[in-house]
Amino acid sequence: MLMTCLFTIGGDLGRATVNKYKSLESVAKIVGRAEFQLSKSTLDIMFNQTLLWTAAYFSPLVPIVGIFTTLIIFYTKYFSMFMFCNPPAEHYRERATSNFIIGLTVVALCVSLGPVGYSVATLHPSEQCGPYRCTGCQSERFPAALISSSSSS
Repeated sequence: MLMTCLFTIGGDLGRATVNKYKSLESVAKIVGRAEFQLSKSTLDIMFNQTLLWTAAYFSPLVPIVGIFTTLIIFYTKYFSMFMFCNPPAEHYRERATSNFIIGLTVVALCVSLGPVGYSVATLHPSEQCGPYRCTGCQSERFPAALISSSSSS
């Protein structure tokens, strides 16, 4: 997160500074002004979301930390976009892109369920602590919870 913020602000600020001064005009032609890359930013957020989905099962505090890091990265990119970047050269096609993003989100969710499903089905929990300490496998606990909840209602 820290590196993302530093590279976003530092890179865009450096390019804006080079373009601001006439004495650096030859360098400014090579470097150019920064362009906000919407697709790259969206895929970065989706990658972070996939990591959060996977890690949330193993550590309950990860979603809270993930929310804060996502907000910090979002507002850093938001600030950088409005202060230092040019609008994109090609227009954003919302209709085509939104369908692609939704499909990619579903694929990312399915991929993130793989490690969680594997650990629930096969890994043995700790015998000293945790909610699954008296069972041989975590998946043994779910049918028992369903039977006890249906008999109590």
